[in-house]
Amino acid sequence: MTDVVAIIAVKKNSSRLKNKNILLINNKPLFLHTIDPLIKSKKIKNIYIATNSKKVKSYSKYNDKIKIIWRGPNKSNTNEPLIEVLKFSYSSIQKSYKYIVTILANSPGHTKKQVDDAIDLIKKKNLSEVRSFNSSGEETGLIVFNVKNFIKKKEISSYIGMIKSSAREIHYKKDFNSYKKLKSKK
Repeated sequence: MTDVVAIIAVKKNSSRLKNKNILLINNKPLFLHTIDPLIKSKKIKNIYIATNSKKVKSYSKYNDKIKIIWRGPNKSNTNEPLIEVLKFSYSSIQKSYKYIVTILANSPGHTKKQVDDAIDLIKKKNLSEVRSFNSSGEETGLIVFNVKNFIKKKEISSYIGMIKSSAREIHYKKDFNSYKKLKSKK
């Protein structure tokens, strides 16, 4: 059994900010900023993007570590729970893994170290789930699941471990503009 896989759900539409996941920051779409730490991590061998967007698919072809899982009409509903998209995606993969890492496509700012720390924490403590939070206690979109418990889950709720992250979730135009301004200074 291979150890760790990453699955990122990147939907085509967004109800609060149109085309949010493909909005450009420094000539790179938002979702690629989100998965950068996954690409840099040596602990993750494969990254799958579950999408219903041809644009996301075309951006993803430039990295051989990224594979696409096409979300058909049954898993493309805007209100489809993330856990259901992740389960569908995991069942589409031909290999078994012990851990699944996901970052919400609209949650850039995590680091390779935070991803690796979350993976190390779930392994060391044998937890069912690890999530990221900022210093105010708000979730920041990084989740690591233990597969043996993940399959049985009906919702993402019973987290046990946590790591601190300065990442942010982007839902509205003001969130995007604030993050874009921060990235352009670097």
